[in-house]
Amino acid sequence: MSTLSVIGTLYNPRKKKISNCLRQASQIKLDAIDSDTIAHEKCLRAQNSLFGKKMKRAALLQSILSMTEIMPTKSYAKVDRQVLENIGCGCYTKNKNGKYEYSYEYLYSNIQELISEKKIIYLMLGMKEYCLVEGLEENFYSTHSTCLILIPRDTEYDAYYINSHGRDMVDTHSFVRRLTKRRTKTVTFNAPYELIFIDNLIGYWNTLKDFNNNQIKIKWDMTKTHTYYSTDLQAGDYYGVCYMFPQVIWHHMGEFYTKKKTIEMECGKTVINTGEELLKANQLSIFVKYAFTNFNKDYCTTFIKHINDKYTKSSDDPLQNTIATSRTAFIKCILCSLVRYMKQI
Repeated sequence: MSTLSVIGTLYNPRKKKISNCLRQASQIKLDAIDSDTIAHEKCLRAQNSLFGKKMKRAALLQSILSMTEIMPTKSYAKVDRQVLENIGCGCYTKNKNGKYEYSYEYLYSNIQELISEKKIIYLMLGMKEYCLVEGLEENFYSTHSTCLILIPRDTEYDAYYINSHGRDMVDTHSFVRRLTKRRTKTVTFNAPYELIFIDNLIGYWNTLKDFNNNQIKIKWDMTKTHTYYSTDLQAGDYYGVCYMFPQVIWHHMGEFYTKKKTIEMECGKTVINTGEELLKANQLSIFVKYAFTNFNKDYCTTFIKHINDKYTKSSDDPLQNTIATSRTAFIKCILCSLVRYMKQI
């Protein structure tokens, strides 16, 4: 069984139609807004077979969120505590007979238990009603997938929120609700509305105690240390494959969280620190972007060339321009490799 980085390097999907990849992704429910899927189970199978020792102990949770139920109807209001308490999560565990069992429980109680065990927590978030799209006959909602990673430190946790849109997320201060086929109501917040939710969610967790009766302490804020604000990795995505980005980061983290990554190119060899070291050094941007260096040569070349450069505007970012110029080539390389990887598990 090969790791995703190996398949991404060796597999050439140029002759494969993206429509075939999309169909195969749907067959294993990679694109499903659900936590009880074969793709979710395969993530656990990969963890047990391919991940490093430290990541074998990590916990994978998946929550499906209704943003219309979560987001406040007033810009100054907080997310209702009862709403935060009622958020559920799905997870798979391996029983004594070697079979994987699915369970659906309250998210907050899982957080309490896992923090008391000092485990790394990887939370995939499927956001329904993420964005209202204007259709020909009526408006409709699109969905989006992001992830939240919680890493145990000496006396607290560090949290990292990753949206594949990166800095382009800053344009999402307004949450638009559908009232009728055409009528809408817009509430504008003082920050991207999903970050308002994350801030309220972590704030709620910090009012709780873990199962050892210790106060939960999770450190997170909206700065680049804890929130991914770099290259929009979906700049060339015309198919809406946001679901693959949290998946790739999970599997890449499983392989390289405690192992350095060596990238060999014609210009020489580059060694990148472990994922653990990158996060400790406040290099979340590199931690996210280096997870995709195995799939596309142009992306990899540009990434290495500008690895330490920082850009505030998307138009100035060479890596984002490379992705946008490649159109579907970049996302096809990732999706086809991910599908092939998941099918072997």
